[in-house]
Amino acid sequence: MKKVVPLLLAIALLAALFTGCNWLSVCTLPDRDSGINLSALSGDAASYKSVLEAYASWGMSEASDQLPEPWGYLYAAPAQENCYYALKDLNGNGSPELILLINDYELLAIYSLVNGQPVEVYAHIMKGTAVIDASGTLYGYYSGGADIRSWSIRELAPDDSRFIHKEGIYREESSETGVYCYRDTDTGEKTGMSEPDYERLAEQYSGMSNQSSGLTLIPLFK
Repeated sequence: MKKVVPLLLAIALLAALFTGCNWLSVCTLPDRDSGINLSALSGDAASYKSVLEAYASWGMSEASDQLPEPWGYLYAAPAQENCYYALKDLNGNGSPELILLINDYELLAIYSLVNGQPVEVYAHIMKGTAVIDASGTLYGYYSGGADIRSWSIRELAPDDSRFIHKEGIYREESSETGVYCYRDTDTGEKTGMSEPDYERLAEQYSGMSNQSSGLTLIPLFK
């Protein structure tokens, strides 16, 4: 027993030496480098750390049934080098939104801060896509096949809690009624529009790109 005590003390001294512990304080091992690039998170944006950690865990996963929402619609996570995020104040209130992207500029989700906590305000849907313009307006496209196509134009609410529908254009087709195009507004009022007018606006919106919206891509992984 007398030989064991000095040996334990020696081990403790070596541990203190290599971990930088102070004998007068509680020893804690340094955090491991997670490999997540959090360099852009400062000020209010630091509250998005938990979201990026979840995004990173998805980026390192393999099976689609293990993926967290809203990104599980993909069959598998993309390569880590294709995972990005961006920060942009979408409504001009001084608080940046967190935008998750893959494959350069494909938008996955948008988070805002409500009472200091991250809240998901947009999630990608299958058969859809979304573009943010330079002013922060969100243009969302949805296709229900050849019969249904639509564009929804939304703006982030002043309190950052949700996107507000401002206007939409729609094209529906059936064997009974043929092609019917219309638009609506934030009041829900619907008005008919011609098919050429729908196609003109749809072409304009589809020509937009997140790449030209002023987003600065930040690699998720170091």
